[in-house]
Order: sequence, then C-alpha cells, then structure tokens
Amino acid sequence: MGGFRILKMFKNPHSMRDVSYLTKIPCRKLYDNYIRDFYYRTKYLQRLSTATYSLNKKGMNFVNLYSNIEDIDKKIVKLSNKGLTNNEILSSIRKKYNVTISNSTLYTKISTLRKNDKKIDRRKNIIKLPEGFDLDLSNLIAFLLSDGFVSDKGQIDFYNKDINLVKEFKKISSKIFGIKHFHSRKKKDGTYEISFHSIDIANYLKGFVKTFNREPDRKTKILPDSNVPKEVIGGSDELKREFIKYYSSCDGCISISISYKKNKKCFEIYPFISIACEHSKLRNQIRLMLESLGFNPYEDSRGIKLAKRKEILKYKNEIGFCKKCRISKKSIYWNGYTKNEILNLATKIIKYNLRNFKTKESIADYLKSFI
Repeated sequence: MGGFRILKMFKNPHSMRDVSYLTKIPCRKLYDNYIRDFYYRTKYLQRLSTATYSLNKKGMNFVNLYSNIEDIDKKIVKLSNKGLTNNEILSSIRKKYNVTISNSTLYTKISTLRKNDKKIDRRKNIIKLPEGFDLDLSNLIAFLLSDGFVSDKGQIDFYNKDINLVKEFKKISSKIFGIKHFHSRKKKDGTYEISFHSIDIANYLKGFVKTFNREPDRKTKILPDSNVPKEVIGGSDELKREFIKYYSSCDGCISISISYKKNKKCFEIYPFISIACEHSKLRNQIRLMLESLGFNPYEDSRGIKLAKRKEILKYKNEIGFCKKCRISKKSIYWNGYTKNEILNLATKIIKYNLRNFKTKESIADYLKSFI
C-alpha cells in the first residue's frame, strides 16, 4: 500500500493499531516506514495521544490537493483561459477543494500545464505571422525592448505597473498575431505580468532584434547585442516617432521638478522629458532617431533627456505618450495623472522662477489648476 493512501486515513483521528489492522502492516513497520516520516520529516501529522494521530492543517492541504489534482488542474486551465487573475483563481480553488496554493506555485503550475498540449491549448494559438514590417509590429517591439522579454523557448513576456499599457500590449499582440490566450498575474510590488507562448513568434521577432535581453553578463559585464530594428532606424519619420512613443511610455516620463534655490531665494520649476535606457547601443540608437527627427537630446549613462521648452513642445505635438498611460505612483505631486496631461502642463509653464509661494506643495497645487 502506498504512503499517500496511508496518509489519507488520518483525515480522521486513528491509532496506529487501527491503521495496522486496516492495512495489514505490523505496527513497528508502519511506524518506521510511514508514521515517523509523516510526523517528523514532512510534518503532515499531529499527535493527539500516545500512538494516535490525525492530519494537521499542512497535511490536510496536501491530501486535498493531491486527491483532486486532475480536477484542480482542469479548473486552473478553465479559469485562466477565462482571463481571471491569479488571486481569483486561488480563491475559487480554495472554496471548492479546501486547498491553499501559493501565487508562485500557481504560476509554475500554469507554466507546466502550458507545455502539455493535452491539458492546455495555449500553445495551440492559431497564429499569423505578418509578411511586412508595420507600425503595430514596431510598437510591439518597442514594448518588448523596454519592459519585456522573448525567451529562446518561445515565452513572450511584458511587465509594467500600468494596467493601461498591459492592455495595449495585449491588444497589439492579438491584432498582429491573432493571439487569444494570455497568462496574466499581479506581483506583490504591483507589477502586472502578461505573457503568451509561441516558438514561431519568438523566432519571428528575433529576425528583427538579435536579443531582447538587455542585462549585462554577470561575470564579464558585457552587454548583449540588443538593437532597435533596422526597419525602424531606416524607416519613415512616422515609424520612428511611434517607436519612441511606445518605448518612452514604458521607460520614459515627463517630470516637473520643483526645487528651492537659496542663492535666488525663490522656487524654480524645471520640466523635462527623460527616457531611461542603460543599454549603450539601444540608447545611442534612440538618441540618433531623436536627432533625425529634429531634437537635440542630452545623453548620459542612464538615459536620454529633453529639457528645452521648444523640444518639450515639439515632443508633445509630434510624439507624446500612449493614451491613458499614467505617471508612476512614486511621483509625489503627479501620481494619478496621465503622462500626456503632465506633458501638456509642462508646455504651459512660461515662468520658471516663482517667488510668491512658500512651499513646493502650494506650487504643485497651483500648477494642477492648469491641467
């Protein structure tokens, strides 16, 4: 008799003598081969009295999980395909099967099920591969080069804390490739992750970008050879503008800095646009594209900056940010506003030195009245 079947007997309190009688296993052998392991190593049992045991909370969860494993797997697939969040899936499983699964375990389970065509059809997306290079494909690659990744095994991921950008990624992916099945979850830090799987699409995308990995090698510190597609660099101005728009919507921002200058005895307002990019080759290519569009960007090791009022105005009129994408929650004064709202506000600022205000907060409130 298997150990799991013996463990299940302790859903209700039983003495070793009772289990020995039911299983025809001598008490000494039962204890040495099973009970001791369940009690000391896995800690699935609690001792109620001498030689009497029952499942504890951990043991009950384990037994319920593996007694209903096939039904639970089918349920997870069904709920995931309906687009439910991880928390909603976990809540449904807990109510129906009295099983508690961690978020990371659920994510791993779905990833495993994705590889099994008999259990999940996510890999059976009926995909279409575009013949040419257009705006939608350029925008998708901009998303992936800023906050995404494409693995050699066909996993296409996008991460962002702005749900509006996640929805836009899903919309573009569906439009280009006909993707219908996505996996999504929300991490503890508020980051949304959305992904789908297709080796064909991964290979197709890598025909335009050598690698979507932008992190340096841990040992050599050498950067991977990532790149902006040549179709964008050598393409039309519209293609360049849209690529920069989608890239900066993820890894860029519009800031209105407010600081007090002791030497001038006044507050100073400093609006600027920044595009974060620590990958030197990508950063250089984005800078060159901006220059080809008539901008004069400043570049350092962390990214690119546009600070002159005429360039902020030009950026607003010609490029802008994705619709509805919002300022990061880290912003003290502009959290909750869209990037385009603050970009529009930055173009209205004419006077940069303010003497009639006593606090940064009062200046921020004053500026908000123009949004």
